[in-house]
Amino acid sequence: MKKLSPTFLSRLIIISLFVAVLAGSWDAWWHGAVGRDTLWEPPHLLLYGAIVVAILTGMYGWYKTRQRIWRRLAILLILIPAARRILYFKVEF
Repeated sequence: MKKLSPTFLSRLIIISLFVAVLAGSWDAWWHGAVGRDTLWEPPHLLLYGAIVVAILTGMYGWYKTRQRIWRRLAILLILIPAARRILYFKVEF
């Protein structure tokens, strides 16, 4: 198997995060057009899938290169979903 270059991995992370942003916009539109929905709606699946790809790619880059920058990137990518939850937490009654 051909070794994946750090350049390719960085581009994959950037593309995945861009797709996640587009999926977030699509999700906002979906909520306006359809209303409340479930986890299994297409915008959610695309959003979560893109974030998982970005996180796993960052972890793979850290595992393969053992460089400090990849470790920091992997940790940052792991914290994105947690930060989103903290910043946008809404209590609904």
